[in-house]
Amino acid sequence: MRALDPDLEVLYVGSGHALEQKLLRESDIDYIAIPSGKYRRYHRSLIRAALDVRTNTRNVRDILKVNAGYLRARRVIHQFKPDVIFVTGGYVGLPIGLAAQHLHIPIVLHEANAVSGLTNRLLGKYARIIATAFPVANYADFDATKLVFVGNPIREDILQANQTQAETFFAFSKQKPNILIFGGSHGAQILNDLVFDNLQWLVKHYNVIHVAGEQGIEQARFLAHQLDRDLQDSYRPYDFLRRELGLGFVLADLVICRSGANTVAELAAWHKPAILIPFKSAANNEQFENAQVLVKAGAARMLSEDKLSGRRLISEIDRLMESPKDRDYLQGNIEKFYKPDSAELLAKQILQIAKREGKTKHGKATEKR
Repeated sequence: MRALDPDLEVLYVGSGHALEQKLLRESDIDYIAIPSGKYRRYHRSLIRAALDVRTNTRNVRDILKVNAGYLRARRVIHQFKPDVIFVTGGYVGLPIGLAAQHLHIPIVLHEANAVSGLTNRLLGKYARIIATAFPVANYADFDATKLVFVGNPIREDILQANQTQAETFFAFSKQKPNILIFGGSHGAQILNDLVFDNLQWLVKHYNVIHVAGEQGIEQARFLAHQLDRDLQDSYRPYDFLRRELGLGFVLADLVICRSGANTVAELAAWHKPAILIPFKSAANNEQFENAQVLVKAGAARMLSEDKLSGRRLISEIDRLMESPKDRDYLQGNIEKFYKPDSAELLAKQILQIAKREGKTKHGKATEKR
């Protein structure tokens, strides 16, 4: 947005989370925190939900937080006087979005997943534009005339990796195919357990890049040292990869991962064949829905957490790795979900509404994640 309009004024309204504030300070973005709360559903029956006193008490408490956030949001809007408010879902988006509607400030939404979250569903009828991460046919909950497919913006450092850098960083033998395994930015216990239980077999046949997270890295390093000496160079465990994750994508012949919005966007950007293992406790079952869209499009394979075993995973890995034709098929289809100019497309949608509705010379924007 700043590249398109250097005079743009931006205010980020957030929850007050420490990491959020740290990243915003580094990005030189003004920041205000407001109260917010979540509504816990957990996909249970009405009877079980009604009897869950602890969850219901927390929901009531958080409803009061949303009310307080709404009042605070009205004051923020009066003080900042934005020409447009950009909401990407999440809990803080609801109070600021409702305040924007009541004060007649236009709203632009972005839905990062294949299924809309509660905040975006509630605000969708008020939004001027609803930008989507997946093709618009997947969003029956929204007014089709408001939808525009822009994809999911991806960190530039992920996309700047190249083959030479990747080969130097991981220093694998070229005699084996490469598999990248990660469960989001901080790992996933169920994926870690699968890797640990089948590590000897995996590294005998493949070079493995494994993002184990802080909770799994010590065990990963211990098991790495227990491997036969001639296999140790085929296993690279990490607690966390940021820019280097792009190097992993470059090198990978196959990716095994979750199906969160960012992960799907990165797979599409690198056109990588993948075995998706959705996180079954994700809000709105969004990871399963994301994976389902890709599977139906012939763009990925999926394994359910509930039926997951080392034998099933190994069987699926072997099936794909023994069939270059199948991997090429997945690559060709997942590429269709990639929008290389996603950030610019989204920025233009926000600024277009700001300039159309704005009362000032240069549009202001309030961003809420």
